[in-house]
Amino acid sequence: MVAQCFNPLLQSNKPRILFRVEHSETSTSRPVDIRLRTLASVRIPPTVDEFKSHLQWSSSPTRFFSYFSNCERAMVWRDSLVSRMKKNIKVIAVKTENFASIYDAKAIASALGLDNLHRHTHEYLIEQYHEDECEILAVFQDDGLLTRTVTFFDVPDPVSIDLPEEYFPGKRTNDPRRDLEEEIHNRTGVDGTAWAGELIMVMARGPLCADNEPLAS
Repeated sequence: MVAQCFNPLLQSNKPRILFRVEHSETSTSRPVDIRLRTLASVRIPPTVDEFKSHLQWSSSPTRFFSYFSNCERAMVWRDSLVSRMKKNIKVIAVKTENFASIYDAKAIASALGLDNLHRHTHEYLIEQYHEDECEILAVFQDDGLLTRTVTFFDVPDPVSIDLPEEYFPGKRTNDPRRDLEEEIHNRTGVDGTAWAGELIMVMARGPLCADNEPLAS
């Protein structure tokens, strides 16, 4: 009998916003793997071995991308890529409401008996090629280590977040929230007001796990 954790999360249990960290050498920048695309498109369920291969960082491609529900977790991974001199590093915020299959990486790693479960905290797996451009809320890009504090005022209470220097909120105009709303509108075609408020609160959410280790490539 297959453990429940190997099934996609119920809609009510899905995080509404997730973050993906990419750079010029990640799989989304490489040629499409037709075999993996076919597996995802025809809804062939993943096997236990596929989950294990991805979570153990196998060198062979899998059908999954790792996403994070905690923005600070994504930033830790981003910083490790910067220290390894990776280029074109992006943190991509996506809304998940139309994703058919999202898996809880930590629950699966636990069921598989894998070590270092802390590495999979706040991590979720999404099958490749399910992401559509209209699901992307915002793309944040900067390869540097310098940060600046950005304060969002138009939320229930002012929220200050340390962001990499070149991230766009507060750079395009002097209103970080407006910049975020316009980014979301330009990418999704919908009014960005509500999504911007939700994204700000998710970006401000913590705490980070104690070990501060990167999670996935």
